[in-house]
Amino acid sequence: MISGFSFITAVIIFNIAMLIVALLRRSTRYLVRYSTLTLVLLAVLSALRILLPLDFSFTFVINSFNALPAIKRILMIEVLPGVITLKLQTVLLLIWGGGSAFVFMQTGYLFFKNYLQRKKYRLVKNEQAWQVVQKLQLKHVEIVASPDIMIPYVTGLFRAKIHLPSVEMPSYILEQVIMHEYQHFVSRDILIKAFYLGIRCVFWWNPIVYIFQRELDRLLEIRCDAAMVKHMDERDKLAYLESLLLIMNHIEPGEAVTLANASTFIQAGQPGFMEQRFLIILHKEKKKPALIQVVASALVILLFIASFMVIIQPAGNPPDEDIEGAFTISSENAYILLTTDNVYKLYVNGEFFTDIIESTPEFEAFEGIPIIIEE
Repeated sequence: MISGFSFITAVIIFNIAMLIVALLRRSTRYLVRYSTLTLVLLAVLSALRILLPLDFSFTFVINSFNALPAIKRILMIEVLPGVITLKLQTVLLLIWGGGSAFVFMQTGYLFFKNYLQRKKYRLVKNEQAWQVVQKLQLKHVEIVASPDIMIPYVTGLFRAKIHLPSVEMPSYILEQVIMHEYQHFVSRDILIKAFYLGIRCVFWWNPIVYIFQRELDRLLEIRCDAAMVKHMDERDKLAYLESLLLIMNHIEPGEAVTLANASTFIQAGQPGFMEQRFLIILHKEKKKPALIQVVASALVILLFIASFMVIIQPAGNPPDEDIEGAFTISSENAYILLTTDNVYKLYVNGEFFTDIIESTPEFEAFEGIPIIIEE
């Protein structure tokens, strides 16, 4: 079952998890010691959680006596009186849907614009790059070289289309560049980015989504670096860093790749992040506390499962003076009116008592009360 309150709970859990990922991503010490495995897992499961705002019968209810009751009252306010009867929650849902449609179309337009931009590339042959591909025995790879490309990047889900700038570089550096982009393809980083891009289209009103989208790009770059240098000696690591510096020097100030679904070799205009990547790559400790990583990942999975067992709902205590006059609501003295606006209104002793939100434990509490459909 999905209710408004289970959705609010899912959003709260998602936001907390994303803030944790963003904070730990900034900690070079954490990434050096524990790598990115737990953070990537937390990011994926958090996104899955917000897409599954489920409410079960065994869920433990956390009562909110102030915030949620106030929000509930505000959402039930009728707007546009005399013109059309709509509750504020209906208006907000319409705005949400319209905004999602707009962001989706805007994203599609940017993808189409970038597609047309790539069609205009002045392509050049790069025999050196093809020799590297054959030497490394890479499969499902296509090389695109052009003076219009400033930053190496890769696109494609089933075939790695590696875009390279027409910059002369030693073969050993070119190998690092091509292998980095191929590692993005093998890790399916583009698919992860596209997944979060879809989340942004749906939850465009949540600022945490935009913050984390930037953090996700950086997290995937660090993960790719870790995979690249995993079996490298110090000499190979220095060659890898040299390739990063070469591309950085080739980028003009303010240059950036706007392809939302592309995995780039470096991210322009982010010297602090590049410094972090260098520190992680140069870290000499090769042995990682694997047991701690396994425990941390298992803990993340357990917390993900446990998140379905908690829901935040509005609650309140009646004023002391009203307790003496308390009464029982039953089918003998009450009924529920379903209005033409699909709003459930509870009437007790012939008088309006309160509105009830469908698909909530509150609604289920009135099971057995007759429902009258307004005509």
